[in-house]
Amino acid sequence: MPKDCALYNRPVYAVILAGGGGTRLWPLSRPDRPKPFLRLLGDRTLLRTTFERIVPALVGPGDVVVVTDRRYAALVLEELPELDPAHVLGEPAGRNTASAIAYAAAAVERPSDDVMVVLPADHLVADEAGFQALLRQAVDFIKKMHKNIVLVDGQGVGALMLQRGLG
Repeated sequence: MPKDCALYNRPVYAVILAGGGGTRLWPLSRPDRPKPFLRLLGDRTLLRTTFERIVPALVGPGDVVVVTDRRYAALVLEELPELDPAHVLGEPAGRNTASAIAYAAAAVERPSDDVMVVLPADHLVADEAGFQALLRQAVDFIKKMHKNIVLVDGQGVGALMLQRGLG
């Protein structure tokens, strides 16, 4: 978390990637309200759904950081009012997934053996309980192996095809 964050209480934290330019799901998604801020699957936005998927099942609100384009920082706080504003990392320029993860890794100050879980804000997870159990197992495994590994939400399934759009 940013330097003075004393809110964290678990040896794991989550980074939610809520970027995008609002182009892939046009006309629903627009530059002023990209996909993570849309209510596509009910009454909650994709960002809110992702947040509630992991809080409190895996982490507390103080253990969540959202990386977004700086234009969307206010939208993040509107959607997640329980989030500390210091936990919203506004990228000066959107690049790609790898850049967003690197930005979070550099900006968040946590103990070096804490595990970072990275979750895109726009994934559909049909079996949330199974997903949460899988994440807990993965975090436990990583802690036991004493490794510094970043988990990227793969929804618990193997890759079906090459995705060149991920950074």
